[in-house]
Amino acid sequence: MSERFAKKWENTCRFEKEKKPMTKARLIDMQVISSDGNIVGKVLDIAPIVGKVGMSLIVETKKGENAEFAWESIQGAGDYVLLKPQ
Repeated sequence: MSERFAKKWENTCRFEKEKKPMTKARLIDMQVISSDGNIVGKVLDIAPIVGKVGMSLIVETKKGENAEFAWESIQGAGDYVLLKPQ
């Protein structure tokens, strides 16, 4: 592989994540997936944590129950919300 081609390939394959705000409207109804790939449920709401600086996701589980996940327990969000390993 030529050096020129290698440089071009390296620049093409470089993925840099943009830090964009995730709006409430975008998160609502998004699927929540555990770190091992199982569907936990879907986002119902976002709520501030009283007495702390932080947010919490209110999630309706597959069983129809509500569960709360602190924002610190979320690995990422894009097409779905991915939880960190516990």
